[in-house]
Amino acid sequence: MPLPPPIPRLLAALTALALLGGCTGGIRATTTERSSAETLLLSTAAERALKRYDVSRWRGRRVDVDTRWLESYDRRFVQSCLRARLASGEARVGTWGRPPSDPEVRIEVRAGTLGINDPEFLLGIPSLPFEYSNVAYQLPELQIGWDPQNSWAKLIVSAFDVRTHTLLDRQVVWGHAQTGWFEDIYPGFLKDLSEGDLGDEDDEDGEDGEDGEDGG
Repeated sequence: MPLPPPIPRLLAALTALALLGGCTGGIRATTTERSSAETLLLSTAAERALKRYDVSRWRGRRVDVDTRWLESYDRRFVQSCLRARLASGEARVGTWGRPPSDPEVRIEVRAGTLGINDPEFLLGIPSLPFEYSNVAYQLPELQIGWDPQNSWAKLIVSAFDVRTHTLLDRQVVWGHAQTGWFEDIYPGFLKDLSEGDLGDEDDEDGEDGEDGEDGG
């Protein structure tokens, strides 16, 4: 059986690729409520913001962390990270998630933002008609795209004296994370995963998380 002319063969191949792209575009990226990329973007941005929070003032003081005003799906995660950050600065934050029995300072956290940007950049050629050997053809639309994601965290951390209710300190801290060409949320090598060493930023600063908390 003779092969069709080269241009129709090329058109058939391009059409198949276009149809294949259309089929795969509707597949879900995750089977859980949120994808791993989304949770990593948000948690990394929040952690990086809290790393900029100066905790030196609360060394040796009994501190209660209040996140009631933090309207975010990740409220518990932010609360835990802030407690760990305070404990790394030798503040007394209680144990097992409970505040100290007689706190001196209450720290409230609010989010100016804790979310994801999902821009989409596409370059393409529109579908074009043309004629070959007195037969009309339609060139399929071709697109090359880039769909990066990035997250921003803006946390407002205010500290109050428990007895006088006066404002002691207010800091605004920012954090950022991204995927795409310049992603910075995943371990650098698969070897890190197999050996259990993820190169956690906390390890670089000598932070031990909540295991280092003092009792109330």
